[in-house]
Amino acid sequence: MEEPIKRLLLLQETDRKLDRVKADMEAIPRELQVHRREIEEHRLRFRGVEEALESNRAGQEALKAEQQELRSRVAEYRTRLLSIKTNDEYRAMLKQIDYALGKVDDMDTALLEAMEAEDEARAEVEKAGRELERYERRYEARKEMLEGKAAQLETELSALEAEREVVASSIDVRYYRKYRQARRSGRPEIVVGLRGGACGGCLTNVPPQNGVDIKGGNTFLCPMCGSFVVWTEDSSLAGGR
Repeated sequence: MEEPIKRLLLLQETDRKLDRVKADMEAIPRELQVHRREIEEHRLRFRGVEEALESNRAGQEALKAEQQELRSRVAEYRTRLLSIKTNDEYRAMLKQIDYALGKVDDMDTALLEAMEAEDEARAEVEKAGRELERYERRYEARKEMLEGKAAQLETELSALEAEREVVASSIDVRYYRKYRQARRSGRPEIVVGLRGGACGGCLTNVPPQNGVDIKGGNTFLCPMCGSFVVWTEDSSLAGGR
């Protein structure tokens, strides 16, 4: 392989490593964001079941207050019975007392149901709290691990950038300009292997004689995609050979 192409290939491999390191670094904050969203979802769920428990307790207090008011009213009605003079008024007052006592009984039933619901709500709060704590612990552990990984990647990135600067400075400006143009157009490789007698960049067939020259160590400039076609370990002059 010609020396300028060797240097260009080295630069290409260095940039491939840089791309991989940068992609790994960019993935870290995205992963942490996913974990933060999970925690926020569990916090919302925890607050939701807490509010349900508080609402249940508030409902019980309201029922007890209303029940107490009805009992006071029943006591008042019974006192008034002593001063009623007609049978019709007496019967009417008894109906009011019966109605109020019936409401008190209904509220007893409602309170029992509310207390059962409170037990279930308390269990949900405890469960949601444990889940939230588990996710928070997992997040902190994952965050610590990813921060360590980020520090390692930063070190690797600095080393690769320094290596790239040295390699890039040794490449002929014409080759380097062509390489940069290819990178800007979205092509990660400009030095490609001969694959089954074709350009490894665009799969355009390479003339047989040029294929022989490539195998002999020469470089072929693909007229279709502009790649430098070279002989690599997995190259072949024709498919299946």
